[in-house]
Amino acid sequence: MKESTKTKDPNRLTWRNYLVLAGIIIVFYFYKDSHSDIINYPEYLRSWGWIALFIALAGVRFRKFIASYVALHTVGERLFYFVLSLAGAAIGTLMAATILLAPFNYYNAYVSTQNKADTVRCTIDDAYIGRQTHDGREPNTIKYHFLGKADSLYTTDKTALIANMHELHTYSFYTLVLVTHRALLGSYWLQSWRMEEKNDTINAQQKKN
Repeated sequence: MKESTKTKDPNRLTWRNYLVLAGIIIVFYFYKDSHSDIINYPEYLRSWGWIALFIALAGVRFRKFIASYVALHTVGERLFYFVLSLAGAAIGTLMAATILLAPFNYYNAYVSTQNKADTVRCTIDDAYIGRQTHDGREPNTIKYHFLGKADSLYTTDKTALIANMHELHTYSFYTLVLVTHRALLGSYWLQSWRMEEKNDTINAQQKKN
């Protein structure tokens, strides 16, 4: 009697596929904020990394994409498949670039710790309290200029101080003090920060009011 054999469906996802996908997502979320404490981050690294990876991914998938695209019969199906493939390539590129840049981010932070700390006083451009959501409160935001370049700091602290800024309708009474270490490619690692009040100016303003 001839035994029946089961043939594996090449289009069916296996548990290994799901395991790999879960691993990629975990690694992505673990590394995605690895540059959050880097000021003046060299964004061109990320931009060129995205472009290079997108071209490489598109080149690898091009033949399979064309074969599937031609097999579709209607314009609507082809358009939907094109948009879906483009979105998939973009998401894959974003995740791959984030993971590949993570070692540089951690090495950059390590190099910065070998340099002495510098204290930089920055002017505050804007600040606002994060809005309340069903998951909690979003981080507060302080926008400032660091060595002539605009940047933002996100924090769950200093809520009362930021509220006081809004009450006075000005940010000129406060200074953002950053303790930084020089890192690679013109970037800096943020060790700590604090707010300083210009008490003389505040007292004068309160007396005037």
